[in-house]
Amino acid sequence: MIGSSGYDVTFLGTSNKVWEYNITRIADNNIEGFSFNLGNCITEADVIDASLYKPNNNDVLEKVNPLTYTKTTDGNGNLILTVDGIGNFSPGKPWKFTFELGFDAYQSVGAVGIVIKGEGNVDMPFGDSMEGPGCAPITGTVSKAACATATPSSYSNVTVTAGPGSLTAVTDGSGNYSISGLRGGTVYTLSITTPDNVASVISDPTPATATVSATTSAIVNFTALTGTVCQNGCSMSQGYYFAKPASQEALSYTYTLGGKVYTLAEARAIWNTSNGKGMLDIKKAFLQASTIILSGSSVQNNATVMAYVNQINTYLLSKPKIEVKPNGTLNVDANSTTTKPIGTAGGEIGKWIQANHCAYSDFYKQFINP
Repeated sequence: MIGSSGYDVTFLGTSNKVWEYNITRIADNNIEGFSFNLGNCITEADVIDASLYKPNNNDVLEKVNPLTYTKTTDGNGNLILTVDGIGNFSPGKPWKFTFELGFDAYQSVGAVGIVIKGEGNVDMPFGDSMEGPGCAPITGTVSKAACATATPSSYSNVTVTAGPGSLTAVTDGSGNYSISGLRGGTVYTLSITTPDNVASVISDPTPATATVSATTSAIVNFTALTGTVCQNGCSMSQGYYFAKPASQEALSYTYTLGGKVYTLAEARAIWNTSNGKGMLDIKKAFLQASTIILSGSSVQNNATVMAYVNQINTYLLSKPKIEVKPNGTLNVDANSTTTKPIGTAGGEIGKWIQANHCAYSDFYKQFINP
């Protein structure tokens, strides 16, 4: 509820199309009319009806008919809904004002500004705004991670600020936030203030900007990094997976690459094909990417090596599953300028593995016989 100049206005509720308010006279001042400023996300065409109800002698609300109201747009693009020629308000007895939109609008805090027109058409503005239809919110999630490639966790009690206007929200226990009270067409820049010291913040999108309308919301996510550089991690080499003796259980192990599912046995068969005229780019890329995938969490999602894996994965998505043909060769394209980039990516993975090879004695031996 907000009040000014002898009148109180209370937001009753909404179906998201129909919006209801009580207007109550609490002093001697009479009223000529009132206006609702609905902001710039609601247009004149969006308002399809407005109604006013006044209490009769038995305090039962009756519809004022006909009702004179106008829809205008001010110089700032705000929709002004104005009701004139009301007549006498009985003190202490609320009247009800409703308006209907042609679509389900977002309910926004501080979206509606109200001006009462007193006797002699003297404007008596309310100092505060109240709930009403407004622009869709900016929402998102704030996470915390040790570094850019580490697994993030929810970050609560983070203050998210959107400017211009310095609108704020605080993240909940799941790291979620929602900012309302926005203006349509305005480009908002978002930032976060964390309860702990962090090394840096990354956003999605970058830069952290957003624009909303009455029907279109925006999502901006943040990750606060407590460190700067992730550990490299380590990987076993191809020979560990594809050459050493393996149990039957290990041979049936499956993984996915390029959208296709492979067993370790199938990958070993690909490894064992001849390299008589030099290794094929696709074979090299497949085996090196497979090695990283099979090494799993030990790689710790190293950003550099995973970029090469993703490059190979994307290429293989458009290709058939790699298989050994009856003549012992692979059903893959010959080396060319098209295959060279993923062959190079496979080579870079091999260099990385060589520099970051896991210690055999410390590695989980699920793929070889004890």
